[in-house]
Amino acid sequence: MILNILSWNLNFIHDNYFERTQNINKILKKEIEKCHIMALQEAISPFSKIYKYIDSEKIKEYTHNEFFKEIDIITQYIQKLFPKKQQIIQGAFEFLMDKILYLIQIIYNKYGEYFKYLYFNYPKVAILLVLFFPFIFILCWFFIGMTTIIHKDIDAIVKCKYIEKMFQYTKFNFNQREIIFYNIHLTAGEKEFQKKKD
Repeated sequence: MILNILSWNLNFIHDNYFERTQNINKILKKEIEKCHIMALQEAISPFSKIYKYIDSEKIKEYTHNEFFKEIDIITQYIQKLFPKKQQIIQGAFEFLMDKILYLIQIIYNKYGEYFKYLYFNYPKVAILLVLFFPFIFILCWFFIGMTTIIHKDIDAIVKCKYIEKMFQYTKFNFNQREIIFYNIHLTAGEKEFQKKKD
């Protein structure tokens, strides 16, 4: 049997965000019939974990934020400052962050491609936008993560690790062989203006 793997960078910043997310989910539901593992990068990763890409008993879904350590630090501070009301404060914080995510999605739904055009073609203008509107650009990185979807027939648990960059990994046996699988969000290749400098 061949191990079928799908890897897909979903491109968090994109026009028509909501419609596109629905289409992505439809494709994933079809592909899970053919694939043993699906590795998604730039996936939606809400603080409350209320969002799932595929609602199916056939799969196990593991999501981790790329800002994994930062979220852990926030959680630790909540536990330290509010030991008796930790669950209430944590729940309120997650609710607030989910609302912020929804607001960011609305903005990218309309202007996502325009922001990307500026980033790749006019990086200095993009830097100015980040400085003047940090809410839109910096906060979005808290919701970008990786999701590894594994078919239930594979006996594996996905873990997350940080070595200069966040990545997911899992070990399992397939066709009497030990498989080590990594899901990592790599940075983009050289931009055009960098190639011209060379």
